[in-house]
Amino acid sequence: MHSVRLIIRLSGFCLLLTTGIYCNLAEAKNALNFSRAHQQLSSPDKLYLIQNLRKNKDSNLMYVETPDELVLTSKNLKNRSTILLKYHRNVDVFWAPDSKAVVVNYWKNNNFCDALLYRVSSLQRPISLRQLLIVSGISEEEKLLISNEEYSYVFVSKWDKPTEIVVKASGHYFLKNRTVVYTLHYLWDMKANKWKLLK
Repeated sequence: MHSVRLIIRLSGFCLLLTTGIYCNLAEAKNALNFSRAHQQLSSPDKLYLIQNLRKNKDSNLMYVETPDELVLTSKNLKNRSTILLKYHRNVDVFWAPDSKAVVVNYWKNNNFCDALLYRVSSLQRPISLRQLLIVSGISEEEKLLISNEEYSYVFVSKWDKPTEIVVKASGHYFLKNRTVVYTLHYLWDMKANKWKLLK
C-alpha cells in the first residue's frame, strides 16, 4: 500500500523545489495529490482525519500573518482533535501505509523545510527528521551540508512501506564567493533507526 499525501497552499516556489515528489506520486498507484481545493485527508485505515483549518480567506498567499492550523481528529476517541501544527506558509502530509504515523513537511519559509514525524500514539512529541539525520552517523561532509540553514530543505519524498521512509535533503549556501549546491537521498529504516545514503 502506498502513502497518501496532502498538499496545502503549495506555492510556485515550493512546486519548483518538489518536482521530484510529484514524479513519485504520478508513478505511485495508490497515492493521491491534493490541490488547494482539498482541505482534509483520511488515514489509510479511515480511523483518523487530518484537516487544514484555514484562518485566511486567500489560499494563494505565499505567507499569511494569521497561521492556519493542521488538525488531526481521531474517530476512535469520539472525534477528539489535536492541533499538530500552526503554520504561516505551507505543508505537505504523508500518512504511513499502516496509519500509525504521519509526516508533515513543514515549509517554514522560503529557505527552510523540516520533516516532522508524529506517531498517533504520541502526537504532542513530533520528531524532527532533520535532527535525526544529523546525529545518525552520516559523514562529516553530509552533516555540514545538512546543518547549514541558509537554504536548506529536508523533506519526505516517498513512504511506501510502514517502517521505511525516503527522505531528500537539498539546498545551497555561499562559501568564499561560490555557491555550494547539494542534493542527497536517504532511506530511513525506522525500526532499526538506520539511515542509508541512496545513489
